Amino acid sequence: MRSERLFAQKLQKGIVTMFALVVLAASPAATAQGYNVIGAFNGSGGKLPGSNVIFDASGNLYGTTLSGGLSGPCAGLSCGVAYRLSPVAGAGWKETVMHRFTGGNDGGQPQAGLALDSSGNFYGTTFRGGLYGPGTVFRLAPTPNGGWKETVLHSFTGGRDGGYPMGGVTVGANGHLYGTASSGGSSGQGGVVFELSPQTGGGWRETVLYNFTGVSDGSSPSGGLTFDAAGNIYGATLGGGNITDTCSHAGALYCGVAFELSANGSGGWTESVMHAFNGADGFQPQGSLIFDASGNLYGTTTYGGALCSSSTGCCCGVVYELSPNPRGGWSEKEIFAFQLGSGGFGKGTGANPFSGVTFDASGNLYGTTNLGGTHDSGVVFELSPTLVGDWSETLLHSFNFGQPVSGLTIDSLGNLFGTAQLGGDFLDCTFGCGVVFEFTH
Repeated sequence: MRSERLFAQKLQKGIVTMFALVVLAASPAATAQGYNVIGAFNGSGGKLPGSNVIFDASGNLYGTTLSGGLSGPCAGLSCGVAYRLSPVAGAGWKETVMHRFTGGNDGGQPQAGLALDSSGNFYGTTFRGGLYGPGTVFRLAPTPNGGWKETVLHSFTGGRDGGYPMGGVTVGANGHLYGTASSGGSSGQGGVVFELSPQTGGGWRETVLYNFTGVSDGSSPSGGLTFDAAGNIYGATLGGGNITDTCSHAGALYCGVAFELSANGSGGWTESVMHAFNGADGFQPQGSLIFDASGNLYGTTTYGGALCSSSTGCCCGVVYELSPNPRGGWSEKEIFAFQLGSGGFGKGTGANPFSGVTFDASGNLYGTTNLGGTHDSGVVFELSPTLVGDWSETLLHSFNFGQPVSGLTIDSLGNLFGTAQLGGDFLDCTFGCGVVFEFTH
C-alpha cells in the first residue's frame, strides 16, 4: 500500500533493529548553553520519537514515540507510547508513560504529536491498529489517581472514512478535531481531510470534509492542518499535482501540492491548490504550514529544490513561502534550498527536512533536517531574514546520531525543544533509542 511505503521513509537505517525493553531513567537538566539532552529513551519508555513535543501550562512536555513500550503486531516493531517529561528541581526531567500502545483496538505507532484542549485532555492519531487496522484517533484524559485513560474516538476502516493517518489533529475553537488520513476516501486511495465532532449522547462522529482524487488536487496528506482567522484550512500532500522528470527520477510519481479548503456556504468544503510543486521548487512537502504576521505561509519539502539534479543526486529539500496575491491565488517562493557541501551529500546545510518550521518572536525560522551536517545524521537550523530580502542559514547543531523527523517547539525564553530518533541510550538500542533535546541560545 502506498501509504505504508511513505511511512517507511521515516524508518531510517538504524531503527529496524529490535531492542530490549528497560525502564527509562531521568535525564540530567539542561544547564549549559547550546544542545542538551533532557530525555533519553531506552525501550519500555519508548523509542524512535518521531513527533514534536508540546508544553502544558505547568512546563511539562508531551509527545509520542513510533516504537517501544510493549511488543505488538506493528510491522515487526513494538507499538509506541505517549509520554510526559516533567522538570524536577535539581534533578533533571522525569518521564511518565501516559499510554503504551498494543497495536490492537487502542492503536499503534503514532507518527504525530499530541494536541491539548482547555480541559487538559490530549488527542492524537495512530498509523496502525484500531478495530479495522488502518489507525485511530484517540484521547488521553487525566484520571483522579494521576494516571491517564485512553479512549479511541474513531477507528479508521481504510475505506471512505480514510486510513493510515500520518499527521496529528488540531483542536478547533468549537471543540471539534480536524486532521488528515493519508489513504482511503471515496475517490480511492488519495486520502481525506476529516472532522470529528462530539455527540450529545456520547461518542464522536466523523465527517469527511474533502476527498483527494490523487491527481491534480493532491494525494496522501501527511501533516497536520492550519487554520486562519476566517476558518479556512491549509495543509500539504506528499503526492498529486505535477508529474516531472525531477520528481520521477527520485522515485515519486507526483510532486505534491499545498492546498486550501474553504467552506462553500452549502455545508461542504471547496479545495483550492495553492501551489503544485514541480521538483525544481521542491517536492513531497511534509509537516504543517505556519503563518507569519503578514498572512504568508511557510513550509518545507523533503526533496527537490533549485539545486536538485538527477545527475548529482542532490535532492535535499527546501523551505518555501506562500504569499497571497492581491487578486486571489498564491505565489510560491523558495527561500532556502538545502544543498551539497564540501564534505559530501547534504553536509553543507543539512538535508531532507521531514517536518515544518517554527517562528520566534524576532521573525527567525527554526527546523530540523533528517540528514546532512557534520556526521550526516541531521541538523538543527535557523533561517534569518536579511536586509536584501533573502534568508541566511545558521547551523545550530549537527547530530552525531540523530536523524530527527520532528519539528521544534519554542518556549517563552526562545529555547528550542525537539526530538531525534537515534542517540541517547546505546546499551539497549544499537543506534540509540532516541532523545528529547533542548537548544538554548
